[in-house]
Amino acid sequence: KKVDVHEQRLVVARDVSHFRLPKKAELCGRKVPLSDGEVSRRIEFEILLMMQDRGQVTLWLRRAKELFPRIEAVLSQNNGCDDLKYLALIESGLRPAALSHASAKGYWQFIPSTGKHFGLSQHSNWDERSDFLKSTKAAHRYLTELHRKFGSWPLAMAAYNTGPSRLASEIEAQGVSRYWRLRLFREAERYVPRVIAAKIILERLADFGM
Repeated sequence: KKVDVHEQRLVVARDVSHFRLPKKAELCGRKVPLSDGEVSRRIEFEILLMMQDRGQVTLWLRRAKELFPRIEAVLSQNNGCDDLKYLALIESGLRPAALSHASAKGYWQFIPSTGKHFGLSQHSNWDERSDFLKSTKAAHRYLTELHRKFGSWPLAMAAYNTGPSRLASEIEAQGVSRYWRLRLFREAERYVPRVIAAKIILERLADFGM
């Protein structure tokens, strides 16, 4: 029986072990140092983990088709980095009711105090952390402040995850100002690689048989 070439390619793509990182990748217009073995291994690790749950990736894709254009519209109005939309994907899976053990809530997972600081009202009948437009604008303001403070988008993203004070303390203690060389607690070290991995997957779906 003659095997369809397209079917062959899909079978290979579904086996993630055949996947290789692209030669080039960018995050907010800057090259990701994939030639650095440690960096590429960290990103590849996150891709493999994500692709173990294709159902979850499919749900991400369906939500992203609706919400990414709306996030991009907010970012474009404020000269924002288009790739920040992947933070919402990593933070909440693009779910408005997502709630963490630390009481972070909404698309962008604002904790109560940070949400209030950026003008998101929280009441028993409605929590603006789950309001798409207001929370997206607030997240963009917060990330812009972090970028201004730390000087790079990877560091701004790490600060969004671990907190700016904690990140600043680690930078000072280690004498390192580059995200990829910082030693942070596990979740923060994985955060930016997860953002990049999600971007690679969603931009190269055919490579994964999706």
